[in-house]
Amino acid sequence: MTSDDIQRQRASLAETLRNANVGRFTDTFADLAQPAIELTERGSSGLSKLGGRPDLPHDLPWPTREKLSLHSTIEPFYTPEERAFLDRAAPLSFIAQIDLAALAPLPDFPNQGLLYLFYDTTFRGRGVDPERQSFRVLW
Repeated sequence: MTSDDIQRQRASLAETLRNANVGRFTDTFADLAQPAIELTERGSSGLSKLGGRPDLPHDLPWPTREKLSLHSTIEPFYTPEERAFLDRAAPLSFIAQIDLAALAPLPDFPNQGLLYLFYDTTFRGRGVDPERQSFRVLW
């Protein structure tokens, strides 16, 4: 999408807003608009999607995180159940599947195949931590 395309879309949005009688906020709303994608539900495999089950090839195993070691200063903050869960390998949660062929070309990025995103949602409030293998990106 070029900057000219964006300007045309903003002009179209401004016209729609004027027709909807938004009044003095028309130009402000049109200027705030950003390029976006629309996610729609389809029943086919091999397409982009959020959540659900990924269309992993049969020879690609579901990603897991390894057993985690808790630092002694934070271990008391975990329940016995949480400690037991962290003391073993666990599957990561599927987040998204992206059909790269459906995206606009990106420099130095593959333009075909599926990109899979997985994340350890067990303790999601603690963010992405490469040291504890809390996420995987597969292609």
